[in-house]
Amino acid sequence: MDRRTLVTSLAAGTAVAATGVLGVAAYNQRNRDEVATETGFDDYRYENDELVVDLQGFDEVEEVTFRTSTGEETIEHETISQPDDTARFQAVFLETLDTAMTRRTGEHLLVTTAEKTTRLSVSEPVHGVINDFTIHDDGAVECAVENLAGGPILTRFIAIYGDAVPNPTVDPRRDSFTRDSLREPNVVGTDVHPGDTDDRSDLVVPPGETVSYRSTDEPFTSAGGPDGETVVLTLVYGAGGSSSWSFEV
Repeated sequence: MDRRTLVTSLAAGTAVAATGVLGVAAYNQRNRDEVATETGFDDYRYENDELVVDLQGFDEVEEVTFRTSTGEETIEHETISQPDDTARFQAVFLETLDTAMTRRTGEHLLVTTAEKTTRLSVSEPVHGVINDFTIHDDGAVECAVENLAGGPILTRFIAIYGDAVPNPTVDPRRDSFTRDSLREPNVVGTDVHPGDTDDRSDLVVPPGETVSYRSTDEPFTSAGGPDGETVVLTLVYGAGGSSSWSFEV
């Protein structure tokens, strides 16, 4: 099995040549213009930070490519040549705090055999929920993110604000907020030992699972104390977008 990672952005429908390889995503030149779309493909799943694909239903797969389409842009993540019956692709990129997932239906595979190239959708929703939170004595906040959908969640940031929060974070719902303005995530998994967060695997919430987090700052540390009644928690997804929940205290 020959695996190569291609972090390359392509304009829709445009091929880009790569230096040092036989052609970016060499989809099989003789039939790359005849891509068939197959619906109802369900021989895949997301495990932790990976996309796992069962290729046993295809004869003599030459290569398979994992891509994401977002509007006019197509991002090619990885191509595996001569894959085994089961192919694994990275779906969350912790080194860059980014993800192949979108909150639209854009994730797909290109499977090339000797006869044709087939496009297969592997899109899954990305959605989580925060049901409650705890304020610790030092002013830090603990909460849990439950993944309710089929795609992995990359917890990019959990905003904590509202009129009851003395030291609020940024409000992601404001027009001036951009995800690119975020630096390091402001939470760490409660199961992670201090100093063991280099790989940031704690930021991934697999489908159907729940991960508990503690804030790295202290939103409720203030000499004056809270003087309001509302706390808002907003989960900013690595896939883009956010979800908010309001709590009365």
